[in-house]
Amino acid sequence: MINVLFFASIRETLGVERTEVTCDDACSVADVVQLLRQRGDVWDDVLNNADLLCSVNQELVALDTQLSDGDELGLFPPVTGG
Repeated sequence: MINVLFFASIRETLGVERTEVTCDDACSVADVVQLLRQRGDVWDDVLNNADLLCSVNQELVALDTQLSDGDELGLFPPVTGG
């Protein structure tokens, strides 16, 4: 089981703080994001962003990072500054 946490505008738009996803042994961050996008239009819109920031066990990672059972995946909107 992968524990997925949502932050900032992603959490606000989806209306959830966390969810759990089951995936096989060869599961990447991108695979989990794709599974979540299949939950419907809002999920697809929010998570269909090439600039999505991801963390695994509180460390920033790339989308091709492999996940293990029990990992915590954090999904953040892109950071902007000014």
